[in-house]
Amino acid sequence: MIFPIGDDNSDRLTTPYVNYLLLALNVIVFVLFQGLGSNEQFTFAWSTVPQEIVTGVDIARPVVVQDPLSGDPIGRIPLQPTPGSVYLTLLTSMFMHGGFAHLFGNMLYLWIFGDNIEDDLGHARYAAFYLVCGLLASLAHVLTNTDSYIPSLGASGAISGVLGGYLVLHPRRRVHAIVLRGFVTQVPGWAAVGLWFVLAHQRAGDARPRHAGRRRRLRGAHRRLHRRPRARQAVRARARAPAVRGGVAALRRGGGSRALRQGGVRHVK
Repeated sequence: MIFPIGDDNSDRLTTPYVNYLLLALNVIVFVLFQGLGSNEQFTFAWSTVPQEIVTGVDIARPVVVQDPLSGDPIGRIPLQPTPGSVYLTLLTSMFMHGGFAHLFGNMLYLWIFGDNIEDDLGHARYAAFYLVCGLLASLAHVLTNTDSYIPSLGASGAISGVLGGYLVLHPRRRVHAIVLRGFVTQVPGWAAVGLWFVLAHQRAGDARPRHAGRRRRLRGAHRRLHRRPRARQAVRARARAPAVRGGVAALRRGGGSRALRQGGVRHVK
């Protein structure tokens, strides 16, 4: 495991004011507006809901998600009204987080690597680059989950763009990191940044509002929706198999068509 704690900034020529501002905004939103994650009304109002972006309609009501096979309710998403246009959430969700670990991981990497990209691009271009990367990531999530009501949030998309720039511009810059059992050493930039992409993929579930158990059930139902025809056929086949075998056995004993009907098989001419 590699835990980065800093990098070589000896050649940095400017003070990263924009990066400091982005760090402050993310922390302020989480602490003051999200109430350290407890203000679900604010979080659900300003998170990006793919179905809202696709339709352009603000869904200001609880959404009940049902199991596609049984029809039983498996979760409820308390969506809140969004002041203004729902498309604003593509921007606001970039400054919200799903918990302390989610916030800490994102801000750590932004603190270490963002200043170098700001030094390369300049203040204005770095700000534009950060926002564009975040917006593109939000849109990509919407386009790949068009029928989803599950809100998404987090700065991971924007920071992915920043780290991608770091990989291109500073792949061999020395990064100070803690490895193994507290041993501090230096690793190349590509190794430290590559770890972030692995961790970001594993943390994907944390970049949502709270109630992790409910989220897992909702995601499972969402995946089953796409497998519904095949899954239903399989379930029906398994349920019918004992009855079919019973009907066939009865037919062999001479029960005729009545036994077949009782076994669950109907022949229609």
